[in-house]
Amino acid sequence: MTEIGKNRQRTLVWSNLLFFGITSLLALVALPVYVYKVGLVPQDWWIFGVMAVATMMATTFGYHRLFAHRAFKAHPVVVFLNLFFGAGAFGGSAMVWASDHRNHHRFTDTFRDPYNIKEGFWHAHMGWFLFHRHPRDFSNIKDLASNRMTQHQHDHYTLWAIASGIAMPLLLGYLLGSFWGAFFLGVCGRLFFIHQSIFLINSACHMFGKATYSLDNSARDSFLMAIFTHGEGYHSFHHRFPSDYRNGVRWYQWDPTKWLVRLLNFIGLTSGLQKTAELRMLSARGEVEQQRLILSIQKSAKPRWMEDAVKHVNDFYESLRFRLKVWEEKQFEYRTQIQHLKDASREMLHEKAEQVRQAKEDFLHVRREWLKLVERYSLLLQVNPAKV
Repeated sequence: MTEIGKNRQRTLVWSNLLFFGITSLLALVALPVYVYKVGLVPQDWWIFGVMAVATMMATTFGYHRLFAHRAFKAHPVVVFLNLFFGAGAFGGSAMVWASDHRNHHRFTDTFRDPYNIKEGFWHAHMGWFLFHRHPRDFSNIKDLASNRMTQHQHDHYTLWAIASGIAMPLLLGYLLGSFWGAFFLGVCGRLFFIHQSIFLINSACHMFGKATYSLDNSARDSFLMAIFTHGEGYHSFHHRFPSDYRNGVRWYQWDPTKWLVRLLNFIGLTSGLQKTAELRMLSARGEVEQQRLILSIQKSAKPRWMEDAVKHVNDFYESLRFRLKVWEEKQFEYRTQIQHLKDASREMLHEKAEQVRQAKEDFLHVRREWLKLVERYSLLLQVNPAKV
């Protein structure tokens, strides 16, 4: 019996099926009919936009990076707002969501992963949401259970969800003179859009895209998914470094969630931002590049060429790793000196800083050459594998 087959008992969650089924049907059928018969007004789009951004951001910022991964700390007001609007996405309480997600990271791609992609796209996308297989054990979220607000939201989740996800957009629609437009677009259309976007992280981001930071799991980076989910699409990075408050780690990568965390940090509403060291990220990228290239050579090259090619790549990679290690050691020495300022002269600190700069420069130079090597081998393998 396979690992997945050991635990195939599933229980249909009727509340999820009925709620998701009805709202989806209204979004896909009733909303177009309403648009055709009545039409939408600007207020409808404003309500949709505000509620979509608020509930999605509460999921990515609050449920995911704050509650599930503790990537930073937040002021109680920020915690409340994320609990309130997070409930409005109708994805479960913060405790339920975080428990499932922590298990997803701990047991990725195994039968204990709630949305295991190895059980198929449908299961990872929506099947897990409609059919629960594992009984929930909240022992992995003791930190959340000890918080009065998260516990209250969990105990009274239905009230929180209705107030945020249904009552608020309907009240806005009533006040702005478009109650039914708010219902069909601001509630039903928004929920369908939010659910499908979030579900695609569990499915598409474990099937399509590039494994930039690890080949040991199915997580993939996808810029397209990042657009719809406030930056959550950089999933390979996230699975390698889950406690980082960023998903899009580079400055130009679309990640509004990290920008909001930084903004709130600037005004004192978030603190303790967890950030992965540049050295660790570069090490992970180099490791994946080396593994992927070796696999390509072994699959494509003829046996008489393969051994020399693999040795060449491995020797160059070891040179790269050596310079990364030197950079890391010099950086450690510099930080140690800073911590003992009384025993360190300005000249000594300047010397250590220069050594760090030189070690980094040496590494980056070799990395540029490494990337050229990877590109050259990749082109050769594509054009003529026999001449590697």
